[in-house]
Amino acid sequence: MRNNAPTFVIIGKPNNGKSSIISALTFNDMVEVSQKVGTTVVRASYSYIRDNKIICSFYDTPGFEMAKDIWRYIKNNSQNTYANNRILRNYIRENKDEDSKQKDIEILEAVLDSDFIVFMLNSSERFNKNTIGAELEIISFIKKPTLVLFNQKSDKDYTKEWEKELNKYNLKQFYKINPLEMNFTNIMDIYEKLNTIDSSIQDRDFLKNLKHIHKKHIEENVEKSSIVIANMIKKVLHLEYEYQLYSDKITSQDKEQALQKYQDKIYKIEKQSKKDMAEIWGYFQIKIIDTREEFTSKENIQLGLSKKRLLLLGIATGVGTGASITAPASIFDMGITTAISSTIGGTLGGVGAYIVGEKFHKMVISNKKIIYKIDKKAYNVTIILLKRSLEYLYRLIKHGHANRENIVIPKDDDKLIFNSKWNFDNADAKEIIKIHRYIVKDENTREYIERLHLIINKLIKNIF
Repeated sequence: MRNNAPTFVIIGKPNNGKSSIISALTFNDMVEVSQKVGTTVVRASYSYIRDNKIICSFYDTPGFEMAKDIWRYIKNNSQNTYANNRILRNYIRENKDEDSKQKDIEILEAVLDSDFIVFMLNSSERFNKNTIGAELEIISFIKKPTLVLFNQKSDKDYTKEWEKELNKYNLKQFYKINPLEMNFTNIMDIYEKLNTIDSSIQDRDFLKNLKHIHKKHIEENVEKSSIVIANMIKKVLHLEYEYQLYSDKITSQDKEQALQKYQDKIYKIEKQSKKDMAEIWGYFQIKIIDTREEFTSKENIQLGLSKKRLLLLGIATGVGTGASITAPASIFDMGITTAISSTIGGTLGGVGAYIVGEKFHKMVISNKKIIYKIDKKAYNVTIILLKRSLEYLYRLIKHGHANRENIVIPKDDDKLIFNSKWNFDNADAKEIIKIHRYIVKDENTREYIERLHLIINKLIKNIF
């Protein structure tokens, strides 16, 4: 164990999920993973890093090609007084110039240099001593803490048969996984299982600490994500876009361009927040597709709260019965579109004119400028931004880093988790309405952003 940063070596036949499990355990979607046999052709090392410190490292290996040759060498030399590791070091030294044995030598070096062995097996195949026996003999001979992970790759399951045979090689710690469905809870289970292996006090202390670090990692990710979402909402609610007019007449083209530019700015704010969340959770290469970009105005209203519920909650928060609360006209992926119900035209006067479309945004015409901003009564803006962010985050957390399929956020409302049937509880909804109003008015913004952050933090924790 070097510098209190132990190393795990992942071994097993090609295409048994070795690279996938490393991707999951390091929160890293940049580990090379493929369904094609033999993707890992040389030993590679990946580290789990927190706060610029290596917590532990993982060797990814290509799979033994000449295990029987190694086992014959061990048997022929086991009568010597050498320690087990010494015998294998001698094999490496004697065969270092043999091109055909380079892969196996790299695997042996990784095994000898590691503190823990993780053996990946396909439990959908029956145990075959002829194809796997030599590898099991080698691992048993090395006598290092070893965990066997069963990856059931089809409907067939021979786990019990494998466990019975592995016991003969003194391998007794097993855990069944699907690397492509590995989430943060499964990772905790693996470290817990490793902790039951017969190992040194130092190893057990490390594994206990690793579980603690992993749990803290999740808590920090939740905290960072809630801050990102809260700050995104603040930016949207504070956004004012000014469109300069060069004539006393407002044309339809002016209106379209002003609205489009306003929407683009909101789109960029929300898009950046999603990019930040993806990076927080370790997603850099997996593509995230949000099909809600095609939502119609009517469908998007359903993502918020109903007019009746908004009105009741609005009254409860002190908005008053005189406040006309109307759902937003339209929302699209990572941006907000608004419909103007009034026709803007005529000659600009000296006094600014307020034209409100669907109580969602407020458009101010003043000093030859069209100014767009969110209306303080449009509480559904914050509700919908929250729902979209939580849906996005839910998909990230549940996907897993080893699954290289695109993350798709569906268009169908019934397939969304945070859909029209899902609502914040009354206490949270009332608080969100109050927060929306104060942030739009820019009154005690810091206090209300913190209150919003606490609500989001609680909601994200419920995802796990």
